[in-house]
Amino acid sequence: MFDYTNALRVVCRDICAKTPIFQKYDLDYVGFAFRTTRNDAQHGVFASLTPLRFEGGSLATFRRGAFWKAPNVLDGDGRVKLLYILTIYAPRFLNLSLKDKIETLTHELYHIGPAFDGDVRRFQGRKYAHGASRKSYDAVVAKHADAWLATDPDPKIWGFLSCDADELTRRFGKIGGWRFPTINLLRIDEAEALRLNPNLVGVKK
Repeated sequence: MFDYTNALRVVCRDICAKTPIFQKYDLDYVGFAFRTTRNDAQHGVFASLTPLRFEGGSLATFRRGAFWKAPNVLDGDGRVKLLYILTIYAPRFLNLSLKDKIETLTHELYHIGPAFDGDVRRFQGRKYAHGASRKSYDAVVAKHADAWLATDPDPKIWGFLSCDADELTRRFGKIGGWRFPTINLLRIDEAEALRLNPNLVGVKK
């Protein structure tokens, strides 16, 4: 079986090492996940980033009239508490062009908060995930992707990205990767919430 998530980790390590804005990221704290879709239609989500902390890296928050905490999600070896999960959706992601795959990975890496504390990169205003202009977000992502490609990365690292799902299947027989359980927030009482995040004092008032 071709381990797609392990191969993606190698690519993303190289992208982060050579891209100044990502160089503070420690990918030991990022889980890479493989999720299959019901069909191969090229519409829908290609990849996603799941933050495992709340705003400012906090462990608890107040939403929908209740207190919640983030679950502990461990890496494949059961040793490291992850801060993020980067998931690709197959075969949609696998059937993108090489450039689109790299821009998709860069897009998700750019969602990681600059403090690398489990929170996402937040822009001003209501549309904090991508900012006021999705076009501007995508332009920044494309610039970082092009800058990485300009470093002439070793094809041994990224070569598999030039293959679609059918080609990889012909070569390896099966494609797979790490799968994480569905991430669900855990409801907690006010006392525990304040212990985890003292900034929540008075939020119910």
